[in-house]
Amino acid sequence: MNVTLKPEQENYVRSQLQAGNYDSVQELISEALPLLEERNRALKQQRLAALRQKIASGTEQIAQGKVTVK
Repeated sequence: MNVTLKPEQENYVRSQLQAGNYDSVQELISEALPLLEERNRALKQQRLAALRQKIASGTEQIAQGKVTVK
């Protein structure tokens, strides 16, 4: 797979390699991908929690008779 990076991304990758934080681009990507996956899982969980809260709020409003039917 070939990937094209923006210049600032490429500079960041190069700086990490030059600083000795990673031995290769592959090592950097291998460490970055699980972090991205975890971030995406967390965002999904936050969206799901917000949706559940809205459902609970709507259900409570229905139970209290705070609903108008059009």
